[in-house]
Amino acid sequence: MIKITVSKRVPNELSPYIGHDLRQLVPSWHICLFGVQWKRLRNKKMAASMDAFFASEREHNAKGNAGKKTKPCRACMDFKSFAKARGVIMPTDTPVPKEPTKECPLDKDELGRNTWSFLHTTAAYYPDEPSRNQQTDMNQFIHLFSKFYPCDFCAADLRQDLKSHPPDTSSRSNLQQWMCRMHNIVNVKLGKPEFDCSKVEERWKDGWKDGSCDWS
Repeated sequence: MIKITVSKRVPNELSPYIGHDLRQLVPSWHICLFGVQWKRLRNKKMAASMDAFFASEREHNAKGNAGKKTKPCRACMDFKSFAKARGVIMPTDTPVPKEPTKECPLDKDELGRNTWSFLHTTAAYYPDEPSRNQQTDMNQFIHLFSKFYPCDFCAADLRQDLKSHPPDTSSRSNLQQWMCRMHNIVNVKLGKPEFDCSKVEERWKDGWKDGSCDWS
């Protein structure tokens, strides 16, 4: 059973979470909904991107989906950030939800973690001395990736960063370092600690020097 207290009008963008989807994301949670201002978000650019995303969703629904129940883009957000942005307060004594018994679609954070793992690992196994064609292919892959990444505003943010930080595909080491720097750019935007780029080989290819990743 989910107890919901509404002190102001629930934003239209939050309504898809009320019901089945909310029960999947926060089973047995007690949440309180009220309006907050976007300026509370850590990153104003991200807030603007999310505003644009929600506006496009409203426009899409108005054009051809009036009356239809639509679901939010799970790949574009995680519930915690969405809730914070839209005024959902989760009490400190709220129990942590159990892991779902079935695999569910990825949310923004899950998608991000898995994607970075894929990208870093790809860079770790890139040729030491790539041919011109391989360099071109990797460059094209990164730019195409930025166009088709499922989180719309994340992809737009990446495309913007690529303009000032073009991929360095000249060697495996250079690509690894470039990937690490790009990841740290995102970490800074999200208020997360930066990763020590001198340790990319240990983290993504060889394993930690203490042997904790060794198969034995």
